[in-house]
Amino acid sequence: MIYACNDSPAKERVVIYDSILGISIHRALLALLIQGRVSAAVLFTSWAVGLVLLRVTGQQALLSSFSNSALVTLIVLMLVSLVLERSPLLDHLSNTLLKGRESMASLQLMGVTSFLSAFLNNTAVVGSLLGVMARQRHIPASRLLIPLSYASILGGITTLVGTSTNLVINSFVINAGLTPLGMFSFTLVGLPVALICMGALLFSTRWLPRHQALDKDAAQSYFLEAQVMAHSPLIGQSREENQLRNLNGLFLLEIVRHDRLLSPVSPDEVLEQGDVLVFTGEVEKVQTL
Repeated sequence: MIYACNDSPAKERVVIYDSILGISIHRALLALLIQGRVSAAVLFTSWAVGLVLLRVTGQQALLSSFSNSALVTLIVLMLVSLVLERSPLLDHLSNTLLKGRESMASLQLMGVTSFLSAFLNNTAVVGSLLGVMARQRHIPASRLLIPLSYASILGGITTLVGTSTNLVINSFVINAGLTPLGMFSFTLVGLPVALICMGALLFSTRWLPRHQALDKDAAQSYFLEAQVMAHSPLIGQSREENQLRNLNGLFLLEIVRHDRLLSPVSPDEVLEQGDVLVFTGEVEKVQTL
C-alpha cells in the first residue's frame, strides 16, 4: 500500500511530462508549417522519423498509420483523379459544358464538378479542372473559378469519400468500435444543402468579375514555342508516341499548323513538318524537350 501511494505521484508526473512534451512538439510543428520554408511532405516525414528515434512513439504506431483505411482510400482517389487529369476526357468535357449561355454553362459546370467531387477527392477534382478552365475560350476564367471551387466542396459533403475529412472521421468511428459510416450516410442532409447552395451561387454569379485573359506580352513568360524542323524524328508520330504527354513541368497546350490552331491537342494528333508546338508551365525546364 505504501508503494502504491508513493508511486501514484510519480505516474502523475510522467503523465504531465508527456502532455507538456506532446503540446510542445505540436506547437513546434505548427510553427514550421506556418513559416513554409520546408515542404509539408518533408516536414511530416522527418518529424515522424524523429519521434521514433527519440522514442516518443513506437515503430508499430508509425507503421500502423500507413495501413489506415482512410489514408489508403484517399491515395486511391488521388490516383484516379490523376488519371483523369492526364486523359483528354476533361478537355472534351469542358468544351461541351461551357458552350451556350453563361448561366447554363455555369450550372452544368457546377453540376458535373459536384458529382465528380462526391466520388473523388474534391481537391484533386479542382486541380484537374483548373487547367481546363484556363485553356477554354468560351467564358472568362474569372467567372468560373469560384463556382468550380464551391461546387467541389458542396459535392464532397454528400458522400463518405467526397472529402478526406469524412474518411478521417470514419476511421475514428471504426477505432472506437462503433458502426462504420456508410457510403451515403451524409446524402440525406448533404444533398439538399448542396442543391440550395448551388442555386444561391448560380444567382450570385452575375456579380463575379469579368477579367479578360492577359495580353500576349504579359503572358509570354509562361509559354514556350518549339517548331518541328525538317528531318525531325517527331514527324509522322503522334503526340503520345513522341512522349509529349508526360513532360516534366511542361504541358503541350496547342499546335499552330498552316495558320490553323489545334487546341486541345489529342494524344493521337500526328506531328507534321513546320508545326509550332506551344507549351505552358515551367518554361525554365526547356531542356526537357
